[in-house]
Amino acid sequence: MAEIGFFKSELLARAGFVHGFTKRAGGVSEGPFASLNLAFGTGDDDGRVRENLARLRGALGVDLPLLRVRQVHGNRAVDAASLLAASAECLQSSPIEEGGWGDFPKVEADAVFSFGSAAVLAVQTADCAAVLLADTESRAVAAVHAGWRGAASGVIRSAVRALRDHGSEPRRLLAAIGPCIGPECYEVGADVARRFPESTDPVKGEPGKFFLDLGAAVEVSLLAAGLTSSNIDRVRACTRCAAEELYSHRGSGGTCGRGLGLIIH
Repeated sequence: MAEIGFFKSELLARAGFVHGFTKRAGGVSEGPFASLNLAFGTGDDDGRVRENLARLRGALGVDLPLLRVRQVHGNRAVDAASLLAASAECLQSSPIEEGGWGDFPKVEADAVFSFGSAAVLAVQTADCAAVLLADTESRAVAAVHAGWRGAASGVIRSAVRALRDHGSEPRRLLAAIGPCIGPECYEVGADVARRFPESTDPVKGEPGKFFLDLGAAVEVSLLAAGLTSSNIDRVRACTRCAAEELYSHRGSGGTCGRGLGLIIH
């Protein structure tokens, strides 16, 4: 059986933050979801997803709740404490279900942050970028789901603002941008391209078509939110090109599993 693997940020690792962006090997899902699909609602069997989550939990070696949100490509960021309060009943259920490891996320948002709640914060992706934020002094953390819609609507700024409002200075935040669809694989129309003028290039011979560098667009958003360039790290792996290691919504034609970008507080 293949082991569960992760892409990691050297920046976050050096600062002592336990984190990772999951690879797709090491699970029990089959077909387009093979093998470590970690998301419900994709068309995969729920039992297989629960087994995959249980295996991830074992690989992490933690006895902490898993906090995720029902992602809607918006800009809302929620506090881990509020998610824990909302899932109080779940915390008293069976070991597999305990702490969100076997449950569908219910709260609609695209970022979750924590200041004092011990938990695994995670967002799911399959072309979009998972962005992990960490305060080197307070040790506050956040996990952010950023596709083009979320980036355009300000999800990065919302997450940074939430940390700032609780005392985290943006200039001392570290940020890791996880694997996402690469610029040569992400063709968009003019309506999307005009939202990201610093991160698009026209497609040669295709009027009205552009290549969007989503990772660069996220980085621009982080800089605009007050982070410094030296505190931003990118895992440069294209989800569409690295089909054996990562899930890609576009590359699969719309049917695939999801990986997680996670950070432990």
